[in-house]
Amino acid sequence: IGIIAVLLLLFLFFLIKDSDLITPPKAVLGDRSFTVAIADNSEEQMKGLSGKEKLSKDRGMLFIFEKPDYYSFWMKGMKFPIDIVFINGNKIVKIYENVSPPKENESLPIYQTPNLADKVLEINAGLARQYGFKEGQTVKFENL
Repeated sequence: IGIIAVLLLLFLFFLIKDSDLITPPKAVLGDRSFTVAIADNSEEQMKGLSGKEKLSKDRGMLFIFEKPDYYSFWMKGMKFPIDIVFINGNKIVKIYENVSPPKENESLPIYQTPNLADKVLEINAGLARQYGFKEGQTVKFENL
């Protein structure tokens, strides 16, 4: 019975592994796709990318809020610069480019959208400009 149980578990593992159940969430802007970590609760949203050493070029963090509002972001605990992309529905409403971590003993600047947003995508600094992302551009989300 033990061998059958192990074989069944292995079969289920490989079945699930190859299924869409574990396809990572993505944000797609034009022809660029970012695999994203999701921050959809207050604890994850407060932490964000702080404490991380770096972010791969094709990765990002997607903050998902319950309702559109004028959300604010800061760089507390950040170790590398990012682009901050505010999104409402599936449209970019504001982009802050090359937002750098504060220097020691420097006050924390606040980055707020002037328009309602219900999502924020953080990606490596410079990518928004390099890839030509613009306000009003459509963002597609996969596997959220």
